[in-house]
Parts: sequence; structure tokens; C-alpha cells
Amino acid sequence: MRLMIFPITKESSAFARYDEMLVDYQSVALVTLEGFGADGSDFMTIDGGGTSGKQISTNFHNELDKSDAIYFTAGAARLPSAFLKKFIEEAAAKNKRIYIDAALTTMELPEVEVLCSDNFTYDDTFSDETPEIFLIPIPVIFVYGTGPYTNKFEVQLALRKNFIDLGYSVSQVGTRKESQFFGFSSLPDMFFNSQRTVKETVVALNRYFYSKYLSEKPEVMIVGIPGGITQVNPMRFEEMGDMAFLISQAITPDLSILCSYGHGFSEDHMNWLNNICKYRLNSPVSHFVLSNTDATLSFETHESEYMTVPMDFLRNSCTSDPKLAIDFFYALDKDSMKRLGSEVTKTLIYNL
Repeated sequence: MRLMIFPITKESSAFARYDEMLVDYQSVALVTLEGFGADGSDFMTIDGGGTSGKQISTNFHNELDKSDAIYFTAGAARLPSAFLKKFIEEAAAKNKRIYIDAALTTMELPEVEVLCSDNFTYDDTFSDETPEIFLIPIPVIFVYGTGPYTNKFEVQLALRKNFIDLGYSVSQVGTRKESQFFGFSSLPDMFFNSQRTVKETVVALNRYFYSKYLSEKPEVMIVGIPGGITQVNPMRFEEMGDMAFLISQAITPDLSILCSYGHGFSEDHMNWLNNICKYRLNSPVSHFVLSNTDATLSFETHESEYMTVPMDFLRNSCTSDPKLAIDFFYALDKDSMKRLGSEVTKTLIYNL
């Protein structure tokens, strides 16, 4: 079975770099429009990472004919609706299985499957006879990010691959709805739209994760934390780290990984981020991961702006300092992610 991804963006890295972990598809086609990428070039030209071994294509019609299903990503929302609808209708006419990102649901479309969050059911009630917070008696790993485009999802997949290859059973909650392609789920939407109080939300989150532990009987749990850990843009209240705070109060991690922007990363900045995780989230950072993205603030528009940083530049500008207590890794470098998996495993085994 072959899955076509269209249009690819830098957030499509998971499909290019971890396609062997897809549960229902054996291969992927990475497709973009002409002018948005060079036909036949490596996906590294899109996300700035190391060589992926996966080529991109600009021939939508040919790749669609060779695919069994197609996923229209959130990047499609930037295309004119009438223009995009033609591509979706062509896929429907060819009887392809169609997945779409929730960002596209405002359009009138043929029969499609909208990526959804976890529909796992659990009991979130409690009484005087039961504790409000249940402890999860297996290693729990948090994957935080300082903001968008920090490659959190790719790090979650790297950890998942590491533990599965070692023979461990893994329970996992991802930061993106694309998680369903890889055999796990994302946090239910109800936690983002909840009318509960802070306490009620914390208890409900605890019940959710504890129920997954009881149901799936895993040996390790990986939790991708949605959003950032603190305010990113002082001029826009787009991200305050609310969900990071709530989840950190619901369950306690044994190890935390923080994904951050790569360019300009310094020891002072690392210490500042670690203090946020340590004192606000009760989750001292064990490992830092650098993304192939640089974030800046436009003083004209007051908007955050993001730029892809090539891997060679990232390696040269951000290297590990032996004097620092915390090492860091590169999110889109295959060998670096293998090393991260090995270090995480050793840390957990040492702490048992």
C-alpha cells in the first residue's frame, strides 16, 4: 500500500524520515506543486535536515495513479479553495482513500476521512475513597517544545522506534493528529475545548493517561506535550504553555526532552529554558534537541517568523560543550536521534 502526501511542507518530515513506521502503508510519495520544490531532489531541501533518501515529486497526477491513498496536509489550506478542490475531486474520481487535515473541513468535499484525535474512553470521576491523582508505575517520557516547528513529532517517532526496536511495548500520545498513521493517537480535542476548572482538567488528564496504562499495559510511555512551554511572542498571546503546565501536574515524567530552535542557541538560553521546565513544570530537562528552524520576531508585524536552518550550518553553529551538564542532539539527523534513543534508554535503566 502506498500513501501520497500532498502538498509536502517542512512539517511532513515524519513521513519522509520515518515511513517504515507507518502501520497501514509500506511506502510514501512526497508531492508538491511545481515551483515549491525541485522534482527528484531529496526531502532535505524542504526541511533542512540530513539526507533523507526520499525524493520529492512535482507530478501530482502520475504519483496519484501509483498510490492507494492520499493525505492532504494542513499546507493545502494555503492554496485557493477552488484550486485545491480539483485535486481532491480527482482523487475521489480515481477511488483513492482520502485523508484530510482538520484545517480543510470548511470546504464542501467528497467523502473523506478527517484526521482525528484519540477517542479512547476512560473514567474521569473520583470519590473520597479514591486518590485524585494516580501514579503511573512505568517510565514516562515527556517531549516538550519551545514553540511551533521544533520537530517534536519527529523526536517522538525516533524514541518510539528506539524502544520498539529494543523489544519494549510502548504507549504513546502524540502532538499531531498524523500520529494515527504511525499506530498511536494524539491528545483528545476535549482537553483543548474543556469548560472544566484547572483542577478538574488536571484530574481528567491523569485519569486519561492512567487508563491508557491500565488498558495497554506498556513498559514505557511517551507523551508529546502540545504547544510550547512559555510565551514565545511578547506581543501576541498565541502560546502560554498552558497544556504543558496541566499535563505536568497530571503525571510526573521520569525524563524530559526539550526541543528548541537551533540558531543562536547558547548556554544562558539553555539554562533559562531548563529553569522553566524545572520550576514551572516540575520536569528538569535531561536532553536538549535542536530543530532545523530559527525563530525571530518581526517588529513591523509583531508576528513570529520562522526560517529553515540547513543541517551543516546548525552543526557548525551549535556544538556540544563538554563543560555543560546537559548534552544536546539534532532532531533531523538520523545518527543523532539514534544516539538520543541510546542515551534515554541508559538513563532510564540507570534510574530503575
